[in-house]
Amino acid sequence: MISQYEYVARQLARTKNKKHEQYVVTGIVHRLGRDDVKFITQQYVKRESGRALTDLYFPALNLHIEVDEKYHEKQVSCDQLREADIVDATGHEILRIPVTGTLKEINTRIDECVSEIRKKIDKLGDSFMPWDMEQEFNILPHIKRGYIDLKDNVAFRRITDACNCFGHNYKFYQSAGAQHPHNKDTLLWFPKLFENDAWKNQIEDDEETIWELSRDIDKVENHFKRWMEVEERDKRLVFPKAKDNLGIILYRFKGLYQLDKNNSNLKDGLCWKRISTRVKTYPQKDKSLEI
Repeated sequence: MISQYEYVARQLARTKNKKHEQYVVTGIVHRLGRDDVKFITQQYVKRESGRALTDLYFPALNLHIEVDEKYHEKQVSCDQLREADIVDATGHEILRIPVTGTLKEINTRIDECVSEIRKKIDKLGDSFMPWDMEQEFNILPHIKRGYIDLKDNVAFRRITDACNCFGHNYKFYQSAGAQHPHNKDTLLWFPKLFENDAWKNQIEDDEETIWELSRDIDKVENHFKRWMEVEERDKRLVFPKAKDNLGIILYRFKGLYQLDKNNSNLKDGLCWKRISTRVKTYPQKDKSLEI
C-alpha cells in the first residue's frame, strides 16, 4: 500500500504532459488544502458512445472538473453532448474551467471552483465521508452496514478481504473462486475479464452480461457441461481483477450474476446475467469453507 502523499503525487504527475490541465488541477488541489478529500485525475467514465476521460474527479462529491483549452471554443456543441452523456451515465455534476484570458482571470476561475467544492462539502454535513487511506479498503464498515452496493464503487485490495466480507475468516486466499459461506448456490468469483493465456472472458459494455470461455479447446466442453449440468451453484458474486489508474491491482465489485442457460453455448461460453447490484455482507465465521 502506498502512502497518502505518494498517492497524491502520482495523481498529479498524470497531468504532467498537459500544461493547462496541470496548472488548473494542481491549483485546485493545493488551494483546497484538504487531505480528507480524495481526488482522481483523468477519470474514466463509461458511456453509451464509448469511454470519456474527465480531468479531475472528486468521488465523495460526485463532481468532475473539466479544463477547457482554447480549442474548446470551436467545439461547444460537441462538448455539451459529451457532458450530457457523462451526466446521464453517472448522475454526477461537471464544472468547467476555461483557460483563456489573463492569468488573473484563470486564477479567479480556479478560486471560484474551489469555493464551490467547499460549499458542496459543507452542504453534505455529517453525510460527508472523509478520505482515510488506511481505512479505504477496510472490510469492517461493509460488514457493519450489512451490504455492499455497486453505486458505492466497492473494491478490495486482496481476494482474501473480499472473501472475509461474506463470512470467511481467511488469513490468505488467492484462488479465483471461493464458496459463499452462507449461500450454497453462490460462488465468489475473481475473474480476469479480458483475454489471457487461460481464459477468453469478457464483460459487455453495460456490464449486465459476462461471457466465460476457456482458451483450452480440450477443456471447453467439460467446463461447459460441469456448470450447465452438474454444478448447483448457478450464482456468482463477481469481483474482476483490474488495475486502477495508478496501476494498483484491485478486485472491484460488479454485482451478483446468475447463469443464463438459454443463452450459454459452446462457441461463446457460459453466459452470466446480472440480477442484483446490492448483496448482503456477513460477519466472519470461526471456520472458513473451502471451494
